[in-house]
Amino acid sequence: MASILVATLLLVAGVLSLPLDTPTAACNGNDTKIWEISARAEMGTFMSDCVKQGAPNCTWQDHCIRAFIGDAPSFQGPDSGAACMSDCVHKREALSPSCSDCFGALSQCTFKNCMTPCMLPESDECKACDKQHCLPVFESCSGISDVPEYDTSLSTALSFVANTSQPQAAEQRRWVGSRSCAGNYTVLNSDVMGSCTSFLVPAPASIKVEFKNNTVYSSFHYQYNTQCKLGLFTHDREFLADWVVGTCEDLSIGSDVYSQMRVWLY
Repeated sequence: MASILVATLLLVAGVLSLPLDTPTAACNGNDTKIWEISARAEMGTFMSDCVKQGAPNCTWQDHCIRAFIGDAPSFQGPDSGAACMSDCVHKREALSPSCSDCFGALSQCTFKNCMTPCMLPESDECKACDKQHCLPVFESCSGISDVPEYDTSLSTALSFVANTSQPQAAEQRRWVGSRSCAGNYTVLNSDVMGSCTSFLVPAPASIKVEFKNNTVYSSFHYQYNTQCKLGLFTHDREFLADWVVGTCEDLSIGSDVYSQMRVWLY
């Protein structure tokens, strides 16, 4: 669900507070000064703002939460969330692009590996997952070491989660000339969650689309009923398929290069 997504991404907002001290790290000397003067104290704020609002002056369509679900026009592809967060951190804090990339990668890693345990962002399970899968890579990338415990002030920012709704629809998109769902695309079709489509031929029936979780929705067939309801002649419904959202498929054949992906619409 979108609420889990926001909670997971906001987790990273308060985990870092020690200086940058590795000469070969992506974060340079100027980044170190910015970190020590302002960025360390503002970490919770700017990471939260990037998740919910994106870079300064961007449109609502390019808020990073939309990038993580594959629905931000300026950020496409399997690492679109990381790209959005990196761009936002760079513009909000004036950290170098290479240093900002480490923050983007941390967010993407947390989203990818720790979605379920981080339903409760300050739980021991969530912290353990992030420390196991993401923080070592972040430390190596950025040069930030000795990461402390998580900042409990995140609870205020997480109040945003309660009012975040689940997706309203899923859109299937095709990227011609791209193997990684990047660049311009065309919309092939869309499915509205909870919608019912009726048929009369070859026999009365209907198909209902239902949201399942943050990466899947399902479709069900109702034989002899055109309103997606159980009744006198329809005692059960038939499961048809699960449809995966947010995973890019390279469907290229020879010189015919294209990829497809379903994305959530809110």
